[in-house]
Amino acid sequence: MSHYFIGRQPILDNHLKLHGYELLFRNTEQNSAKFKDGDAATANVMLNAFTEIGLENIVGDKLAYINMTRQFLTNTELLPFTPGRVVLEVLEDIQVDETLVTALEVLLGQGHTIALDDFRHSQNFEPIIDLAQVIKIDVHQMEDGEIESQVEKLRPYDVDLLAEKVETQEQYDKLKALGFKYYQGYFFAKPSIIKGKKVAANKVAVVQLIAKLSNPRTEVGQIQTLIKRDVAMSYRILRIVNSPLTGVRRTIDSIDQAVILLGRQAIKMWATAFALADIEDKPIELMKIALIRARTCEQLASAKSLHGKESFFTVGMFSVLDAMMDMKMEDILKELPLENDILDALLKREGLMGQALNCTLALESQHPEKATFADLEGQTLSEAYLEALSWADQSLGAIRQRP
Repeated sequence: MSHYFIGRQPILDNHLKLHGYELLFRNTEQNSAKFKDGDAATANVMLNAFTEIGLENIVGDKLAYINMTRQFLTNTELLPFTPGRVVLEVLEDIQVDETLVTALEVLLGQGHTIALDDFRHSQNFEPIIDLAQVIKIDVHQMEDGEIESQVEKLRPYDVDLLAEKVETQEQYDKLKALGFKYYQGYFFAKPSIIKGKKVAANKVAVVQLIAKLSNPRTEVGQIQTLIKRDVAMSYRILRIVNSPLTGVRRTIDSIDQAVILLGRQAIKMWATAFALADIEDKPIELMKIALIRARTCEQLASAKSLHGKESFFTVGMFSVLDAMMDMKMEDILKELPLENDILDALLKREGLMGQALNCTLALESQHPEKATFADLEGQTLSEAYLEALSWADQSLGAIRQRP
């Protein structure tokens, strides 16, 4: 069972009473953040705060300040909370354009509170100053004269000023005299690290999710809703649809767009893969085997121009369900609304899909002489399997990218 980490630094008001906390990305017990992907860091903080710990347990009845990247600000489907409890911090390096301005206006209209982080007045930020309720200034990076200049430029705006990285009593007194309302920094408290054990994904819940995704009567809108409820899955779906795997030439920034673009079958396939990938106590190699088998079965169907390639993919993917769930295959499949030919392939290795799975298993166990499918030549079978190995490696990168 792995652990979660999250940093928490108090924010105080002019009376030194607790106003809220900034929640910070941490991946170890060390009080520092090391990450390459801002989107993943933001998602990690939200997942830990809202699912692992619970916001009420980490900030009580106070506000939570969380850094937001452009991806999350312009795609409100990824925000797993209602307005009122969280202050959305717009990062200082974000691209300010019409799309961002419109997104912030929508968030403001919904009742969200917006803060501009590490702010330095510039023409670039003019369009969004009026949209912010809080502006955070990193006073550690500025001389007294520059701080005063920033404050003067912001006086015409109806915003509360928050001083970051306050380190001395003298500094605090000067900032208070300048009109700052909120403060955070080592003078008051260093960030504390909250650590806990992640709860392994509930395997019954995973089966139930897969069942809903597998049900042909589940409408596209229901699939979109299922995905939106899971921040980690939403994040990964967007990574997949914007990756070279799909060949999409424009940026897709919403789950609705992703579902429409990838199609019902593809989105169900990826959502199922991500659900299985979240079972904490299983090695990632088992997920890799599932992807290789799924892709190989699909490739065999393509080589023969067979109808229903997605069903072949499903057979390969689901062939590891018993190992994933630590349950008998028969018991798992009772819960899934699958077509009889898929059930026959998984339970009896019968039909064309059963033959494709048997062929894949022979290639997997390095017994190509036992690998047969329809009238395909051995070279074609080997090429299908090798292509699947490469595809699985690429796909695994998206699945393993944890928010």
